[in-house]
Amino acid sequence: EYVAKFLSIPNLHDNLQNIKHCYVATDEYNVTMGLQDSLQQHNITCKLHYLVPPERNKDNLSDRRNQDDSRSFFTELYMLTHATYFVGTFNSNVGAFVAPFRGCLRKGEDERGAKKDRFHHYFDSYGVDRDNWFIRK
Repeated sequence: EYVAKFLSIPNLHDNLQNIKHCYVATDEYNVTMGLQDSLQQHNITCKLHYLVPPERNKDNLSDRRNQDDSRSFFTELYMLTHATYFVGTFNSNVGAFVAPFRGCLRKGEDERGAKKDRFHHYFDSYGVDRDNWFIRK
């Protein structure tokens, strides 16, 4: 579903060959393998990057309360805030921060500094769980 959402981004197909790096923020290593397979099935040749260690899976998520995991979380936030596109779940811990951070960083300008109405697309942030980002009440 993430790759399908990525491929649905307007005007992406003209620039698809220019996307060299893809990053996945996850706390389950098996997710990276499934995403790699899906990217290959769709002929997307970006190099997939992630911080999750191979031994991390659904069975051992309770060890996520240490300093290394905190560093990983903030690194993921930084990387996804500065990425060209963000495709993720808006209701996740990472997704809840990334969309507004991208708005603060970009201030309604594209990467060349030209004014652009980017808020409609949440500063090139796209959700697989919902189309619109909003603040939870």
